[in-house]
Amino acid sequence: MATGGAWRDGSAELSVAALALHHYYTSVESFIERVGRTFEGRLPADGDWHRALLRGATLHLDGVRPRVIRPETERCLVDLLRFRHFLRHAYSASLDPVRLRELAELAVTCAARVKEDLDAFRDHLQRAAAALNED
Repeated sequence: MATGGAWRDGSAELSVAALALHHYYTSVESFIERVGRTFEGRLPADGDWHRALLRGATLHLDGVRPRVIRPETERCLVDLLRFRHFLRHAYSASLDPVRLRELAELAVTCAARVKEDLDAFRDHLQRAAAALNED
């Protein structure tokens, strides 16, 4: 996500950037949700299930699945989760251009970590499938 240019409060660029962050986080969370449903057969049920979903994705569940993301990736994603919650529920609040730029820069870091983690998750699954085929 490009972070250059002058973002001003109320500008279209600011709104587009906010929605891009929202959509990015939602896509990552959707993937983790699908992993939970597929491998564990369920999702967290408590009131803070979005946070619990991220936390659970850092766990290796022996005999079920490897961890999906590292703890440092989870910490990175938590700020994006909080922003998505803010964006969905703060109907009349203004977007802070400085904070949004910080989040956009964080998203770039998060995206690299998420890619590494999902590549490792995929590789683990491929090795497990190959081992099953050898038997």
